[in-house]
Amino acid sequence: MVIAAMGLLLSFAATAQAKLVGEFIKFQYCPYETEGVSRCVYSANTGGEIVLGNKTVTVEKEVILQGGYSEPATEGPDEGFGSFFAATNGETLTKVPQNVPGACWASYRPKNRHGWSNG
Repeated sequence: MVIAAMGLLLSFAATAQAKLVGEFIKFQYCPYETEGVSRCVYSANTGGEIVLGNKTVTVEKEVILQGGYSEPATEGPDEGFGSFFAATNGETLTKVPQNVPGACWASYRPKNRHGWSNG
């Protein structure tokens, strides 16, 4: 009984030591336990521009893309492409507001299903 308890404690200690630390902590939300995931990705965009139609949006606040992906398919219509898997914390692409030049979002009130705005 004591030996079994010690074994259980040692298994918990081994699990606790397997946590990501240092520069690898950023991969903590990679779905590596999901079948098919072979690699993790974490990309922090801290600047630059994104073109949306005829608008250019300057990235002023950090945007993070994270998750996992599979090996590329070797045949079929997806040949050469892997699958992407969402981050385990639900934030695969962070929702960070950016300033859009010329946008007037405050005056826009979407209509509900009856055609009325709620405000």
